[in-house]
Amino acid sequence: MTIKNTIKILSVSAALLCASVLSGCSVFNMFDKTPDLPGNPTVFEMKESDSDDMMTITYNGKAYMPFGILGKTVHYPDTLRDCLGYIGDDKNNRVYTLYQDPYDNYLLIRNVSGFMDQPQIWRKCETRKQDIFTPDYIEPLDYEEWTGSGVYSEMPAVTLDIANDADGVVELAIGYKLNGRDGGVTGVRNADWSIMEKGEDLCLEISEYAIKDKLGEIDKDDSFDIDVTFSVTGADGKTYRIEYCLSGKAKLGDEFRLTLTGDAENGYSISENSAT
Repeated sequence: MTIKNTIKILSVSAALLCASVLSGCSVFNMFDKTPDLPGNPTVFEMKESDSDDMMTITYNGKAYMPFGILGKTVHYPDTLRDCLGYIGDDKNNRVYTLYQDPYDNYLLIRNVSGFMDQPQIWRKCETRKQDIFTPDYIEPLDYEEWTGSGVYSEMPAVTLDIANDADGVVELAIGYKLNGRDGGVTGVRNADWSIMEKGEDLCLEISEYAIKDKLGEIDKDDSFDIDVTFSVTGADGKTYRIEYCLSGKAKLGDEFRLTLTGDAENGYSISENSAT
C-alpha cells in the first residue's frame, strides 16, 4: 500500500548501449548499497523467444523480455527489493525485484561491475496488450513487441485524507478490515519521529494490491465493506486508541476526508468531514 508524506516501497543490446552512453550512471546513485546475492542464487538462462526477436529469462515460471530503462534518478535501498540471482556465468549481471512493483510485473537487470552500465527493465510477457501499474521511474523504450502494452503509475486505492488539527502527534496508525477480514495495519509519521505539524494534511491509502490480496480479483466498480480503526503515538511515546471506527461500503477510488483533533492530556478524536 502507498503512504504519502511518510516513511513508510541480444536484439536490444544496441538500444540499451545507446541509452547507457547518453545517460551514463546518472539515473542511479552509484554509491547506494544494492541487495547482495542470496545464499542460493538463481542462475537465469537467457534464451531467444520462440515468437519474437527478443531474448527472455524466466522467473517463477513466467517469461520476461526487455521493455525499458530507468527514466529518472532512483535510490537503491528504496527501489530494489531482492536480488534473485544472476544471468549465465556472470555473477555480476544480477536480477532484482522492485519494491514499488508488488505484482512482480518487472525485473531490473544490472551489471554491478559496470561503472557506466545502464540498468535494464524487463517486463512479464503475459502482460502484453495490457495496461498495467508501473513505477513512474520506468521509461518504455517503445519496442515493437510491446506495441499496445500501456502503463499507469497511480495505483487505484481507497484514500484517507486526514487534516491534522491535533497537538503532539508523532504517528497516526490505522488497522483495517475488508469484508470483515483482517486487512492489515499501516501508519504515517516523519522520518525522524518528530512531532507532525498541526495543520498538515496526512494521507493514507489502502491500495488495489492490498485489497486484491485479501479479497481476490476485483473490478474498479466492485464495492466492499471497510472498517478502519485509528490510534495515535504521542510525543511521550505512549499510544492512544481513538474511539472512532470508519465503517461502511467503499470501492477503489473512494476518498474519505477526516479531521484529527485533541492532545495527549485530553485524548484524541477523529471526525468525518465528507466522503466521495
